[in-house]
Amino acid sequence: MLCSCNTSDIAINDGQVSKVSISPDGRAIAAAIDDWGTNEDDPTIVRWWNWNGKDGIWHVPSYRVGAFGWAADGSLLVGGQRQSRTPVVPWWRIGSAGKVLAACEGLPKGPGLDQANDPKYKNQPISVGEYMSRGIASIAELTGGQIVTGGVDQTLAVWEGCSPTWLHAQTCCRAEHAITVTARGMDFETSGEGIYQDKNDGYYEDMGPRRWSPSPWKAVSIQAPAVPAGTKLRANGADCMATMDASGHMAVVGAHPWTASIETDKTDVWKEWVSLAASRDCKVIAVANRHRIVKVTSP
Repeated sequence: MLCSCNTSDIAINDGQVSKVSISPDGRAIAAAIDDWGTNEDDPTIVRWWNWNGKDGIWHVPSYRVGAFGWAADGSLLVGGQRQSRTPVVPWWRIGSAGKVLAACEGLPKGPGLDQANDPKYKNQPISVGEYMSRGIASIAELTGGQIVTGGVDQTLAVWEGCSPTWLHAQTCCRAEHAITVTARGMDFETSGEGIYQDKNDGYYEDMGPRRWSPSPWKAVSIQAPAVPAGTKLRANGADCMATMDASGHMAVVGAHPWTASIETDKTDVWKEWVSLAASRDCKVIAVANRHRIVKVTSP
């Protein structure tokens, strides 16, 4: 460890970490841990440490974790994803005792989206290439209590309870093209959105970052934040951003900038950093490789 900050480690002996999150106050750590191939009906667990002073575990039903978020009431938001032919957007609200407070699922509709039930596709054999990642890449709660989800396949929705409003379902779900959502009070910001161009075998034209405002939901273009060259992982706080490069160097920009470095073994793929998370003020960062989670607190 090459920094003057406070650090603590969590070793993961069973399974592989795919996603890490840290609570807004920087106290609790949550992680998605995949158990590849040993139990197809229950492939992922969510573990947490020091959430309201307790450790715990929750088994994700038939999905892998695509995103974490934290709600104002202290509950944990978990977005799921899986390989599928039909778009599906699942997410859960979990209490600190592991109780499921809400379980929601949306099925976006639009031309060519529901291939499993479309007569055009129903009797055709399903090739490997027709399966792609479906589900959630990012999730956040807005000040008004709505949940906003960005999909791995261009889905974008705002949820009132378990009822989604699809913001551009007509252009979603045609490629593995993830949308990142970040709550900004009653509004939210997106990056990764694209417009599908049905030519030259199809591609997405990047729309750049946008800010969405409600009643009804409308988006305007905003300036992209400056991201350091060589950034591998990135995490947003309220008004700050943490980044990490492949060598393990971390940098926080915002009201209280700071840097740190964690030794990285580039010769071992299992020790490459796969996920980064930041507290609301970016004073606490969690970073994970497949078998280790490190919590780093600013000097």
